[in-house]
Amino acid sequence: MDPTFGNAWTNVPFSLLESIGVSYGGVARLEVRHGRELVLAVDLPVCRTFGEVAVGEPLIYPNELMNVALSRNQGSVVARYGVDFGADWQVRIGCAAS
Repeated sequence: MDPTFGNAWTNVPFSLLESIGVSYGGVARLEVRHGRELVLAVDLPVCRTFGEVAVGEPLIYPNELMNVALSRNQGSVVARYGVDFGADWQVRIGCAAS
């Protein structure tokens, strides 16, 4: 979690996206679970910069550790979607349905 900006960081290597055929400019399917509860299931653009989406829109980007991170352009993804961190939180990333 990035409490200053409200971004949600994962421990998933960003290189995993390319290995499943998703690259910059593409769309990935993101699912977040808290225990057994599905908290978020959404298709998101994979971006280099926040400016690639409209203000308030969510995106996936590589954080400074080159892991997958979830954010909103000029907004908090944590506040908007209620995601958090800990051992009981899981993230699944895959190719978006076409």
